[in-house]
Amino acid sequence: MDKKIADSLEMAMKRHEKGAVIALEIPSDIRVKANATSMELLARMNYGGVYISFQMPFDTVLSDLKKRGASTDKLVFLTCDEKKKGDSRCILVPNGCGISELVRAIGGSVQKLKTAKKFIFIDSMSAFSASKQLADTLKLAEYLNRLVKEREINVAILSFDSKDLVHKKFIEDIAIHADEIIKL
Repeated sequence: MDKKIADSLEMAMKRHEKGAVIALEIPSDIRVKANATSMELLARMNYGGVYISFQMPFDTVLSDLKKRGASTDKLVFLTCDEKKKGDSRCILVPNGCGISELVRAIGGSVQKLKTAKKFIFIDSMSAFSASKQLADTLKLAEYLNRLVKEREINVAILSFDSKDLVHKKFIEDIAIHADEIIKL
C-alpha cells in the first residue's frame, strides 16, 4: 500500500465523516497503484463497495487488485467489458449505455452490498467523460452526490487522469460536485 495515497484518502474521509464525494487527480503512470491502494484502505476500514471501470476489463481489474494485495471480497464490479462467466459480482454495463441505465446499475449494485459502510469507486472518470456528453457526466456526479447526501453510501471516489488535458473542462465541471479534491 502506498502510504502517501492511503494517508491522503483516509484523512479526507475523516474530514467528511458524514459522507463525501472525493476526486482523486492521479497521473496515469501510478493509476493502477493508486486504485489498488484505495481498495486496500477501504477494505481495511471495513467498507464494501461498487468498483466501476469504464476502461479496463474485469479480469484485469481483479488481477491488478489481487496482485497488489487488495481484498475484493466486499466488492461488486460494474464494467463495460465482457462479463466474466461465473462471477456474479461482475455486472456488464455496455459502453454505449445511457446515463439512466448506468444509474440503475449503480443503484442495484449498492443495494447488493451487505456492509454497513459503503462506497462507490470510479477508476477513470476521464474514460467516462471521453464517451459521454457533459450533461451525462454532470448527471452522474449529481447522482453520486445524492447517494452520499441521502446516506445510501458513505463515500464516492472519482479517479481522474491528472495529465488528461483534452478532458480538463469535464474534470473541472465534475470537480465542482466534489467535497474534496486530492492531487497526487
